[in-house]
Amino acid sequence: MPIHMLLPCIPIMTIAIATMHSALSQPSPTALLGDSQPGLSPEQVLLFSSPLQPGSSPLLVDIRPRRAYHRRHVPGSHNIPHGRLVSSELPQQDLILIDDHGHDSLLALETIREQGFPHNVHQLSGGIQAWEAQGLPVIEQPKAAWAFTAFPGSSTRWFPLQPSR
Repeated sequence: MPIHMLLPCIPIMTIAIATMHSALSQPSPTALLGDSQPGLSPEQVLLFSSPLQPGSSPLLVDIRPRRAYHRRHVPGSHNIPHGRLVSSELPQQDLILIDDHGHDSLLALETIREQGFPHNVHQLSGGIQAWEAQGLPVIEQPKAAWAFTAFPGSSTRWFPLQPSR
């Protein structure tokens, strides 16, 4: 086919290639939302933390205390309690912070940014409560049942309850 007949097709092929590239590449939260909107909805967190491109996905960091994290957490999240957040010790990649309701993670986000963390930091708006309200999965550990004995003249003792058989 002569080259002059292919020239009208070049713009269409360029658009098709650009469309395929944009469908295959996963944008970062900051690329789509900018730094001015640190809060992400649960749906946006799912979109941005897709396992399809693990190298470019932001790391989900649950900043709640270890006990709360072990009780229930977002699948794939890592626990770094708020008091231990030091930007120099954080993984060097984009982060999405998770807490109970979204308040503590917003404070942590500001602290991390003030420390000069070189990557993008966002937070899950509404925290794990919003995540669960959307019906999204959480990993739950059963709460251990504990009881205590306190009889007059005896010391108080805590012991785990055994499941009834």
